[in-house]
Amino acid sequence: MSGLWRPRILLALDDALDLELRLLDAVDDELWSTSVDIAMDATLGQHFRHCLEHFQPPVHSSDGWVDYDARPRDRRVEKDRAHARRHLRSLMESASEIPARDLSRGVRVRCRVSNHPGPSGEVESTLGRELMYAMAHAIHHHALMAVMCRSLGVDLPEGLGMAPSTVAHRGG
Repeated sequence: MSGLWRPRILLALDDALDLELRLLDAVDDELWSTSVDIAMDATLGQHFRHCLEHFQPPVHSSDGWVDYDARPRDRRVEKDRAHARRHLRSLMESASEIPARDLSRGVRVRCRVSNHPGPSGEVESTLGRELMYAMAHAIHHHALMAVMCRSLGVDLPEGLGMAPSTVAHRGG
């Protein structure tokens, strides 16, 4: 991004994506796709893919839509850390180019939040709000990933699994 000033929400986005990168670096290929029984047999790679694919819609919302239902669900990200890294690096580059003025840009959001038949819910939002949602969503997955890392004997990347509001509340 050009210029020296970057809004706090975009700095937080940079931090969240950097944390994802540090998690990739903290594990090896085998642990990336190891099922963890205390996490309903999920893998770190599955949670990573899920988080990554919730960051993609708002970061790439150039057409005015943020469509969480249209996520690609690229299973290769779950198994191949190099593939996951390429996708994350591309996302980081795109995120770094979001102009501050776009945070207040209106977007239309589609997201299936119910198992009832019929179309997904659609609402008006802003790009900034959707980036906040993606980060809050990732924080909860990071908490579960932190538990998974501990059970696998992985040293946690600093900040994984702790919400910024919790850190602030604890005086950190």
